[in-house]
Amino acid sequence: FPFVAQRLGLPAAPVADSHGRLTQGSEVIIPVRPTSRRARMLLACAPLASMLIELLTLCVGAVYLLLSATTEELILNAVATNFVTQIDEVMLTAFVHRASRDRLSKYQYEHLWGVEEGDTRLKNVSDRSRWLARRQELLPLVLLLLAT
Repeated sequence: FPFVAQRLGLPAAPVADSHGRLTQGSEVIIPVRPTSRRARMLLACAPLASMLIELLTLCVGAVYLLLSATTEELILNAVATNFVTQIDEVMLTAFVHRASRDRLSKYQYEHLWGVEEGDTRLKNVSDRSRWLARRQELLPLVLLLLAT
């Protein structure tokens, strides 16, 4: 298998150096303590809970908009729904110090699918991302047509 790994350009297997540390090329591999099953489950709960809240907000907001009787009420409900979805960011900006927000921002996972990290040029976006962006732009029009 080393020949196949070399042909594919994969790194070779780690080798122990004179101090007993594993090295792979010029990099030293630091042994990491294994994560328990319970810890992995707890780590998975935070993003799953966040996703569940987002989906519930989407469903409740869509039903709220679809039940609008008039166009004026639809517009007012759309503004109210937008306010509810962004109130956490407004509160964070208003009450948390800038340095704390900067430290917190490194833990956020937000990016366009299909775009490499740090690359936000539209020409480098994948076709799938373009398709999703077009559908997302049409969503308010579809909701408006369904409400009337």
